[in-house]
Amino acid sequence: MKKNFIFITFLYLLVSPNAFGIEFPILKVISEPEDNLVYSFFIILDGSGEIQKFRRLEGRNIENYELKKIIEGLVLLEMEKREVLFMECPNCDGHYGGKIMIRFLKNGITHQYSEIFLDLEQKNQKWGLFKSDSLAPIKSITLKANKLLGKVIGIKEIEINPR
Repeated sequence: MKKNFIFITFLYLLVSPNAFGIEFPILKVISEPEDNLVYSFFIILDGSGEIQKFRRLEGRNIENYELKKIIEGLVLLEMEKREVLFMECPNCDGHYGGKIMIRFLKNGITHQYSEIFLDLEQKNQKWGLFKSDSLAPIKSITLKANKLLGKVIGIKEIEINPR
């Protein structure tokens, strides 16, 4: 009897992967200001294919962000009590995606910030991040360190690496 229950549970999970959500890799972020620390970002979809959460993985550290939090905006990286990397998607929709704005501290001395915009959308039945003028999804981005006298003072640029 117990074996049947385990088998039926296993079969249910195998046939119905949407029961707990489907996770898709969406982006790798290499952070030069953090000694080339690598973050992996995923989206988690429910059974109907709607985005429910974003997941950020760094080593064994996992953080989950509800779509609502992404819409409102959230700080992804803070150093020395300064907002270094901020992301928001005020027009994001769980079924269609939207335009994501990433704001980054370019120069901590002058308090200068810059922004880039990426499109979160589904193309060919696969979710991805895209530059607005490109059909190829973005594979990874590199946060290039802005240094002064060997000390990191911000992010010089965000280098986009297509697939």
